[in-house]
Amino acid sequence: AAAAAASAAGGCPIPQIRMRGELHAVNRLARKADERLAGVIARGDIDALVLVSADAGSTNRASLLAAAAAGLPVVGTGGSSLGEAARMGVSVLEAGGSVGTTPRSRAVAAAAALPAHWRVP
Repeated sequence: AAAAAASAAGGCPIPQIRMRGELHAVNRLARKADERLAGVIARGDIDALVLVSADAGSTNRASLLAAAAAGLPVVGTGGSSLGEAARMGVSVLEAGGSVGTTPRSRAVAAAAALPAHWRVP
């Protein structure tokens, strides 16, 4: 069933609810997932990160520290979280947008920043 769902989504797994509960409990599970992601980053299996209102100081700290150590390019939204990520040494390429910026223009800016970084025409 998971393979069929991934195939229907163009090869990407479809997000599923893993837990319902109080925020602290959900964040604890998210931190464990983030620690696994940090391991994947450390192995060199990730080329870049796209952040959407990440929690750089807590929930997503492990993966962002791994991204900083690996020199991964990072784009995304959420000015406070991207600022904190930059302070951690993360290579933030695109931290664009304000509350008045449309999601589409943010996506276009992020989509343009990574190929420019990699010098892809």
